[in-house]
Amino acid sequence: FNSWWSSVKKPIKIDLNKYKKDQKYDGLSKFNLHNGSGDPSFIRENISYSILRSLGIKAPRTSYARVSIDTTYLGLYRIVEQVDNTFLDVNFGNHNGNLYSQQSKGSAGFSLGWLGNSQEAYYASLELENHEKKNDWTALIHFLDVLNNARESDFRNEIVSIFDVEEYLQILAFDIAVNNIDWYGDSGRNYYLAEVDGKFHWIPWDYNLTWRADSKPINLNPDDYPVLIDLLLHVPEFHDKFLQKYCGLKSIFSD
Repeated sequence: FNSWWSSVKKPIKIDLNKYKKDQKYDGLSKFNLHNGSGDPSFIRENISYSILRSLGIKAPRTSYARVSIDTTYLGLYRIVEQVDNTFLDVNFGNHNGNLYSQQSKGSAGFSLGWLGNSQEAYYASLELENHEKKNDWTALIHFLDVLNNARESDFRNEIVSIFDVEEYLQILAFDIAVNNIDWYGDSGRNYYLAEVDGKFHWIPWDYNLTWRADSKPINLNPDDYPVLIDLLLHVPEFHDKFLQKYCGLKSIFSD
């Protein structure tokens, strides 16, 4: 998923194995050609992922390509690494757990609210990207159950056992610092959830609508955010860590 509005170029997903198996280019069987919609500089996504990776976040690699089909030149595109089993193997060492992508309904994403114990209830909001034949969403439903239904006294210990909170707080600080306007905290959009060795990890996605001087500062009040941000920032320990990470970005942005 990538923006198309206000651009005459369609974003393109390349699957080298669609018709012939076991094909790879530079170690990748899938990659994306993003059109830079909403980003006149055409560097926002590249810079964002680069900084996130420098902070220890598992984020896609990027480059550029001049794209032609036969002799027809389509224009300059941004190459963005696909988040898939190859990405998980490179960044986490295995792809044994499930990988989910957020699915939008119109302009709205999924706020990670509780829809019940049936995995079918979440099919319109999240898509399983691997292990489709097994199709077991048990771990994800447990994660959502803890997130939405754990007692306040138990929430801190239960969430850290199944979710990399430290990692997400860094991503959250970055999203707010770069004025991301198309993200989980606003629209519930643009993220992957990867289960690795029994713990979920947040993988950021789609940063073309960042670094926008014309946008209002993003609100820091946790009560105004979806459930994940709201509950994490109401834990004093997590709130303090978030502020440390947010303030720590100042040295990077001022260099």
